[in-house]
Amino acid sequence: MGICTSKPLEEADTTPSKFRRNSYLALETTSNHGNSPFPKEVIGFHSNHGIKPAGFGSAAKINQDRGVIQYPLANDNGQMLLAVYDGHGQHGEHCSEFVAFECIELLESDPAGLSANPRDVLFKQACIVEADARLRKKRDVPSYESGTTAIVCVMRPDRIWTACVGDSRAVMGREEKPGEDWKAIDLSQDQKPDNPEERKRIEANGGFVSEASEAYGPARVWRFSYGLGPGLAMARSIGDHAVAELGVFAEPEITEKEVTSVDRCVVLASDGVWEFISSQEAIGIIQKHSRDATAACKALIAEASLRWKKEEGNYRDDITAIVCFLPAIKTLANMANANGQSCKSKAEFDADIQGKEESAKMEVTHGANPPATDSLIPVAEPEGTKAEQQNAQQSFVRRRLSVANVPKDDQEGA
Repeated sequence: MGICTSKPLEEADTTPSKFRRNSYLALETTSNHGNSPFPKEVIGFHSNHGIKPAGFGSAAKINQDRGVIQYPLANDNGQMLLAVYDGHGQHGEHCSEFVAFECIELLESDPAGLSANPRDVLFKQACIVEADARLRKKRDVPSYESGTTAIVCVMRPDRIWTACVGDSRAVMGREEKPGEDWKAIDLSQDQKPDNPEERKRIEANGGFVSEASEAYGPARVWRFSYGLGPGLAMARSIGDHAVAELGVFAEPEITEKEVTSVDRCVVLASDGVWEFISSQEAIGIIQKHSRDATAACKALIAEASLRWKKEEGNYRDDITAIVCFLPAIKTLANMANANGQSCKSKAEFDADIQGKEESAKMEVTHGANPPATDSLIPVAEPEGTKAEQQNAQQSFVRRRLSVANVPKDDQEGA
């Protein structure tokens, strides 16, 4: 589910840690909530569950994405965490939610280390890699053939560190000259199996990488030969421990960028956005709503949803995005100094959305079609004969899912 709160207090210590009070997860765009702990002009964060073929139409599927914001980070009003996790596999939503909170806990467990060296000490060693190790040990969250991507940014007023595992992406928008179109600057690189360095590592460890094609979609990682599962469409992942020995590991690639006076925004999103929208197109959409980050985020999700409808009909991936207009930390820190707190407390935020959460959960649990009146979630009209629709359903399973199983007849012909 894309709608959820922080870890239940009964799982916490007697005195809950700071992050459990100040971590916020993206809500479904359909929940019609009108409240956010952050100024809507500064930060927008939303999620949109996917749809899948069902009979002659479509049905909602469980949202395996998680978008999370932590402010202040490590009790420092000059630091913020933005992150998007895209779960996949049968238990993907459990993997993404576990990792979303575990990474925050790990980052905040060593505030001195985070302050001194967020790049090497915490991102690479004590945060994402350690979260993967803890996920492997978490027996009630199966991660053998399920996992999650991670795109995690730690922001300060003058600098941003980005850690990437998988194919979610972070992009910065820059206005190099006043009045000109903003330029997209990628803060991460999608880690696809056919990237030369990724492929070399996987094949050196005994894995097989199938080529991208119109028939079977993106390049995928297999065990030893084509068709021997899991057919993972990314070269790195948190979880997916069935292919860890093949070089599909959780070690992130990390970038460090200076935040300058001409940088206007940062956007993080799952591949539900990036499947059909380029980084530059996304920044262009956001620039049109440069006075309202919430409107910009919803517009980006709406456009991604429309493109899924055009390209895939009655299948759409989960879509999650965070849009942050700069200088966000300066704005929030000024609010904190003026009001004695940075934003609403976790309890206040939860109270704002109580009831709306349950209605959205019911929609996903019962597999209802998303409302036709909601422009953010267009539902394709049934087209073609029943046989044609069945063929289309089989096709999308192979082409678009992060984990794909190939039918036996295709294995034999490969």
